[in-house]
Amino acid sequence: MADLNSVEQFTNKFKGLFSKLDVLINNAGVMMPNARLTTKQGFELQFGTNHIGHFVLTNHLLPILENTPNSRIVTLSSLVAKMGKADIYWDDLQWEKSYDKMAAYAQSKLANMMFGIELQERLAARGSTTISVMAHPGYTATNLQNNMGVQGKIMNFLFAQKLEMGILPTLRAATDPNVKGGEYYGPANMANCRGYPVINEPNPMALDRDITRKLWTVSEDLIQVGVN
Repeated sequence: MADLNSVEQFTNKFKGLFSKLDVLINNAGVMMPNARLTTKQGFELQFGTNHIGHFVLTNHLLPILENTPNSRIVTLSSLVAKMGKADIYWDDLQWEKSYDKMAAYAQSKLANMMFGIELQERLAARGSTTISVMAHPGYTATNLQNNMGVQGKIMNFLFAQKLEMGILPTLRAATDPNVKGGEYYGPANMANCRGYPVINEPNPMALDRDITRKLWTVSEDLIQVGVN
């Protein structure tokens, strides 16, 4: 996901081998590196991996997904996509002026949510049977928290749910026959931190079509500039 040339090579190979794809789960993630890092094409690592990489992957695979009746795309967001620093920092998308690791991560996960919702709008507008759904794992102990230090390890021990629970929202979004396009699944309890998966409310910004369309257009423009 951090090298768009690799993403393109993979999708070309996949399309050469298969004619159908039932479920695509956009789950790759980078979380809060202490220093600003970049992808192969020069995007800030979290925005480039978590959002741009999946944006390219999904769009390359969309023809084969739409060739598969009732296929679905599940894009993973995060609790932080609704927290205080969650925003799209239009004036410094790549964090070149300054770097805030939490804000950069929150931006990337809000972008995931916006992408999933805008994709559903576009699929529905053309009458596609493919749906776009979002999910998040709540507060789940994974190796994503490696950069949170001792405090993160203590919080994981005290409050985080196990991976077996954290994966359930993704599995429900990917397999439940009653899921509808545009829905967002996460844990039911403790402000959506823990519990079995239910429909959660997305960040209101992700429901603003002007913003989601703008992010889509900006993402397309960045890809044209960024690919080597």
